[in-house]
Amino acid sequence: MLLPSLLTAILAASPALSASHRSPPTHSLYCRDTYPDSIPVTGNITGIADVSVVKTAAGVYLLFATGEGLPTLTSTDRLHWTSLGKTFAELPAASVPYSGIGDLWAPDVTIVDGRHLLILPNGDWSLQFGSYFSGIQQMKLDPATGLRADSTVTNISGRPDGAGNEEGSWTYFHATSGFYYLFTSFDACCKGTSSTYNVRVSRARTFDGPFVAKDGVAALDGGGTEILGGHGKFYGPGGQSLLDDEDGPVLFYHYFSATTSILGVNRLDFASGWPVVI
Repeated sequence: MLLPSLLTAILAASPALSASHRSPPTHSLYCRDTYPDSIPVTGNITGIADVSVVKTAAGVYLLFATGEGLPTLTSTDRLHWTSLGKTFAELPAASVPYSGIGDLWAPDVTIVDGRHLLILPNGDWSLQFGSYFSGIQQMKLDPATGLRADSTVTNISGRPDGAGNEEGSWTYFHATSGFYYLFTSFDACCKGTSSTYNVRVSRARTFDGPFVAKDGVAALDGGGTEILGGHGKFYGPGGQSLLDDEDGPVLFYHYFSATTSILGVNRLDFASGWPVVI
């Protein structure tokens, strides 16, 4: 399955999809027993990272992940996942200046009017992205082309120098609370059982922020309320995305074993005004 050419154009316009942002420093083991496990999922769920999931009008789930050609999975129940191969049979030429000749990283796929777009539409179209070291950035997109609307890039979240890394932004609007929730991944990914990745959340009344954590610390000052960290056999969960499903918002992410990354799935409860993994 190949996505429309517009996705290729957006890949070319988005430097944050470069693999060069992954050079995590060494951290100590981060794993504890205070969070629920992922629901049991089966199938082709290993080697999966930085997932983005959409649900078609026919009720079929499509999952896209970091990797050569963008690995793609499908499911009818969110529990068993089957590989569809690659989204791109060949690496799009337009993406090479930004991603090199290897993997495509951290897709963000959204269905708009039957088209699969690598964007985050929200009234005005915007793209949020972030390197491992420079926090989360945001820029406006032209809805007619999917390309940058102008040269403005705004920093919406970041950590002080030396405090650690942040990436993997995903903004979710919760209609009941009226807040936009910014989900990001803190600390070190991709180090097996020494991975310290964890999922953080801040929120704002507008899509553009300012985002603030539950303890009142601004996201631009390193704020972020931890909602999921390492526990039991689930090391370094992160690389998250959300999907509004019939039974409520669902969190998709990856976590690590000693040898590979693995797909994780949990529902979220927003009853308190802040997401809780259940």
